[in-house]
Amino acid sequence: MNPHLIPAAELPMLDPKRCNTCGLCVVICPTQCLQGSRLGPWLARPLDCLACAACVVVCPKNALQMVNLSDVEEPLP
Repeated sequence: MNPHLIPAAELPMLDPKRCNTCGLCVVICPTQCLQGSRLGPWLARPLDCLACAACVVVCPKNALQMVNLSDVEEPLP
């Protein structure tokens, strides 16, 4: 868990149309903040995200991208 409890400035955002639910992003995440589901990964613990982008790099379908939180119009779950 992030000891400072300050969310990263960027978080991974999923394009569900591209995701093949392979789970590589969930496996590679060093803080295990991503959880897998039949619909694809979701950011279960955003405060734990380090914004390292390992999930983005490992995704074979380019379904994840890092998004600046100031650009997000809808609240994150």
